Amino acid sequence: MKIARFLFVICALGTVHAQTPARDQAPVPVPTGTGGLQGIVVDETHQPVRHALVTIKGGMGLTLAAVTEEDGAFSFTGLPAGRFTITAEKTAYPSSSYGAKRANRPGAGVLLTTGQTVSGLVLTMPRGGVLTGTVYDEHGQPMPDVPVMAWEVRPALTGDRTLDFPATGGVSVTTDDRGIYRVFDLPAGEYTVGTAWFYSGLPRAVRVPTDDEIRAAFAASQQPGRAVGAATGLTASGPAPTPAPTPPAYNYAAVFSPGVVDPFVANVVQLGVGEERTGVDIHMQFIPMPAIKGVVLSPDGTPTGAEMALARHSRVQALNSSSFWSSSDGTFTTQSLPPGDYTIRATTRADPTHPALWASADVRLAGVDPATVTLRLEPAVNVAGRVVFEGATPPAPADVARVSIGLRDYRNANIVQPINADSSGAFAIPGVVPSSYRLIGGMPASAPNTPATWMLKSLVVDGRDVTDLAFDIPPGGLSSFVLTYTDQVSELAGSLVDKDGHPATDYFVIIMPADERYLAPLSRRISSARPDVTGHFLFRNLPPGEYRLAATTDLVQSDLQNAAILAQLAAESMPLTLGFAEKKSITLAVGR
Repeated sequence: MKIARFLFVICALGTVHAQTPARDQAPVPVPTGTGGLQGIVVDETHQPVRHALVTIKGGMGLTLAAVTEEDGAFSFTGLPAGRFTITAEKTAYPSSSYGAKRANRPGAGVLLTTGQTVSGLVLTMPRGGVLTGTVYDEHGQPMPDVPVMAWEVRPALTGDRTLDFPATGGVSVTTDDRGIYRVFDLPAGEYTVGTAWFYSGLPRAVRVPTDDEIRAAFAASQQPGRAVGAATGLTASGPAPTPAPTPPAYNYAAVFSPGVVDPFVANVVQLGVGEERTGVDIHMQFIPMPAIKGVVLSPDGTPTGAEMALARHSRVQALNSSSFWSSSDGTFTTQSLPPGDYTIRATTRADPTHPALWASADVRLAGVDPATVTLRLEPAVNVAGRVVFEGATPPAPADVARVSIGLRDYRNANIVQPINADSSGAFAIPGVVPSSYRLIGGMPASAPNTPATWMLKSLVVDGRDVTDLAFDIPPGGLSSFVLTYTDQVSELAGSLVDKDGHPATDYFVIIMPADERYLAPLSRRISSARPDVTGHFLFRNLPPGEYRLAATTDLVQSDLQNAAILAQLAAESMPLTLGFAEKKSITLAVGR
């Protein structure tokens, strides 16, 4: 059988669309050469995987694809020199890459020299696992049309055990008319099964009438001439009595197997390669689900519309936030919410005549009654400061104005739009909502594709050094924000060698802080690099401190936010100390 082969060319500036190129735009040349890659795709039992789609990616946006033959073989010819990743895909199999230890990961790839053909490659593609079961309602009857997904159990950078989308993404399946769901394509790992991240119960909560309301309704229908309002306590001859408390509203809560609202007490399934686990049932909970009701007021007390954000205090980030708008009269009502702690926030954006406004309230839902809040807006705060440069040759004013200063809300990951300093180094960020933040942004390179010549030395807030740490912006704002940059840039250069002392190229090199305070999302102290064809790698702009250096053939960017993976890498790493502006060179041996 002849191998079907497809060619895709991707421009460095984005995907090439099917349209006529601009008259002055030269077509992107397709990289070619005389090299080749040949191999076979097998499953976990070493049996050929036929008709799998094998894709290779190289430099300059080169992407080629082929379908495996009956014996699982694939072949690519006419390849230029360079590094190529090889990935295989097929329904019922998680995506697998050559050199990766687990599914849905890029792998280290293969390095080709000019004219070289690498043959005998074996890409193992284990069959995916399956989780299946039945979703039951509160009466034990099968419940159709419920979105279900498998949540992967993993530790966060904080060390807490948490749930997250699996490597396949937040993909959900819907129960059929028998209430049965089936999630497949799952790599081996730990999972819990629950309703999908977007599930919020019935569109409208159900309020069960009280016995008094039912009796009053029947009495009104049996007494001609009596006002219909009598069913609700109104009469034509006198004022209405004090109304009884509103009965609780019921709805289906988001649940996890076997039927719990708290995901951290849910059943955890250890799924093996290609294993099918049946009977992972879910029992829905039809329970009182209160809401948060309220009104948003402008600073003068006038009701006003606002953008609303609701954050649930949970370690499962995917379940934490939602957004909506209050009505033009300022009123709002959230959807049904399970018991727990929440923060609700209202904001309005600045315009030429009004500043940005904000209001926030912490709410605990513990009973059946809705929580009522009044959010009175107040002006958002300003963060002002300056950028200072320490170096032999200060940057030109035009380069100073390229410094970007942004803030990332440490509690809910919202980002304040970065702004640039002026040519003197002064900056002001308006409309900041008081919270806990980390600094984002920095000094860009002086020219495209060149390393930065300045690095952040320190961040001082109200006289306290908070470099690479979280800091609070109080309701009064901040005006003593000082970023100091230095041209004394650190460098950690190294060589990666195998057990025989030869250059090792099929690895990722990872550096991470030894101090757990710096284990935070998007930390500049956590980074990875790929060795070049000679095994050399380089890290720049690292702050001084204690670090761990490790190497692996199996890495994706999300691993740098995964505490368990970082801990595994740290256990097989070498320690090192990097001083301020130090230029250090090391050799890291692998495979021993």
